[in-house]
Amino acid sequence: MKIELISDAGRQAWDHYVEAHPMGTAYHFWAWKQAVEKAYGFKGYYFTAVENQKIIGVLPLFYVKPPLMSGQFVSLPYCDAGGVLADSPAVAEKLIRSAFEKGVSFSLRSISIRSIGPIAGTDPERSKNESKVRMVLDLPADSDALMASLKSKVRSQAKKPSRDGLTAESGRTELLDTFYPLFAENMRDLGSPVHSKDWFKAILEFYKDRCRLFIVRMPDLTPAAGGILLFHSSMVSVPWASSLR
Repeated sequence: MKIELISDAGRQAWDHYVEAHPMGTAYHFWAWKQAVEKAYGFKGYYFTAVENQKIIGVLPLFYVKPPLMSGQFVSLPYCDAGGVLADSPAVAEKLIRSAFEKGVSFSLRSISIRSIGPIAGTDPERSKNESKVRMVLDLPADSDALMASLKSKVRSQAKKPSRDGLTAESGRTELLDTFYPLFAENMRDLGSPVHSKDWFKAILEFYKDRCRLFIVRMPDLTPAAGGILLFHSSMVSVPWASSLR
């Protein structure tokens, strides 16, 4: 087994491994690397563990260095998930060791790994972040079954917008100019820095069919809410969603 930094030529093999891995997320896809590098200019270092010319583990990292601040390796920036995907804990540990060795060459003091599970070679309690929460919902076979699984009060709240004449539409880049003002206004009200529109353009560009943008409109067709969904074979992620008060 050897640990390698993979180039753009290996992106199909990378995505094939991510798609098949049970702990894979949409954030692990090569498209995240392309979007971050294009929109924000932070360089990605994508490590692979290879055995007999076959990928048996991956670890995506970015060197993130905001202006006037020290740099850091992050897996992954701008989302709640990242970290190692591997065939075994031993492979995962070697990938993490390689990441730390790369960090030493940058004179970094720490690496941020946003793993959705215990990190190989460490006590799960030590690697748990009590200040972060992920909300995950098992999806049934269809929307009717999902609606039926909700408690009566939540089900009524979910149905009320349709009864009141609100509508939803799905699209891609053609809806970005509608979505972005909703998102920016909501982030301003929350006191949070807002992503640039170029970031969302890059996401839509590189994720292609693995990404959809939804807009909810009032009865008079005024945009009221929106969200972006990213797709992995085992999980749908909703990294950005906003609604106006």
